[in-house]
Amino acid sequence: MATRHEEIPLGSLIKANCSILCDGHYFSVDEKGVLNFTERYLLEVLVSDVYGDIVPGCKITVTKGEEQIEPFAEANNIFPLDEIDGEYTVNVSASGYVAQEVQVTADEDQILTITLAQE
Repeated sequence: MATRHEEIPLGSLIKANCSILCDGHYFSVDEKGVLNFTERYLLEVLVSDVYGDIVPGCKITVTKGEEQIEPFAEANNIFPLDEIDGEYTVNVSASGYVAQEVQVTADEDQILTITLAQE
């Protein structure tokens, strides 16, 4: 159950089998207990090596200008993109691998697949 000001990802509403027709991506409960919709897109970042294996200890950062975007608490590779049509920078690094930087535009939900090559 959400408390006031707690963020509720859309997946939680669907899993709860709510009867609300949910066509947005993000809801929050305000100080009066009202469920509010906020339009945003989601970015999921998947990282592997050239063989398709998971890269242990990789670090993913997403920024909008100087602001670092925090991932959802439940999944450290899914990020909210609040500025529709905004430009974001995704940086992925891991020890022993060549770091990657990719620009994305928040114009839809996206799954970004990044392949890291060993140094």
